[in-house]
Amino acid sequence: MPKKPADVPEGMRRVYGRFARWRKLPTGRLPIPDSRWASAAELAREHGVFRTAKVLRPEYGKLKRLAALSKEVARKKERGAAPPPAFLELLTPAAGTSRMPDRGGRATRLDSHDFVL
Repeated sequence: MPKKPADVPEGMRRVYGRFARWRKLPTGRLPIPDSRWASAAELAREHGVFRTAKVLRPEYGKLKRLAALSKEVARKKERGAAPPPAFLELLTPAAGTSRMPDRGGRATRLDSHDFVL
């Protein structure tokens, strides 16, 4: 555990303070709250699991697992970050039916006589 706040890296000071205040509470040996785990996992992604665990002193294995999970979530957010289109133009044959997959992958039948062109 770092003895002085100067030993704590700049990016970790806020979360280190939150952990220090939580540890000083007279609540006994309660589990670390989920909000603190989430902030520790973010720091572990940024500064590394070992360095974060050394400064904050949480359970190393759980921190490593949560940091890996938060990386996956961040990747999914980056991939799915594009907003849905505001307008979708469907080009169908002049007459007849077309099939288009919906979000679930099921085919949806579109009858061209149902549209006003």
